[in-house]
Amino acid sequence: MVVGNPWTVPLFLAATYRLGCLVLGLPPEGLHHLARLGSGGLLDEVRLLLWPMTVGAAPLAVAAWVATYLPLVRMVAVVRERRRHRRERGPRAATRLGGFREGRGGAPPP
Repeated sequence: MVVGNPWTVPLFLAATYRLGCLVLGLPPEGLHHLARLGSGGLLDEVRLLLWPMTVGAAPLAVAAWVATYLPLVRMVAVVRERRRHRRERGPRAATRLGGFREGRGGAPPP
């Protein structure tokens, strides 16, 4: 059983197949087989569907990795830098509760 978003899975399947055919120099003759993708749909047409889809998925995976990993690394670096600056400033000054500091234990004065 294949589980996925019914709106995006067909788009990704068609995109990987078409890109794989383009890279391999094959005509996209098996695209209509994707419509009947059942229990043996991919396995019956291994040469026609699975190999072009595998080849086409590699560049799409690299593009998805670049589109997510690089911005995420930048965001994590910003968060770490802000945390480092907060730690260097030391404990916060007294709050409006008369000197009670969070994390120091005890209760605020009445």
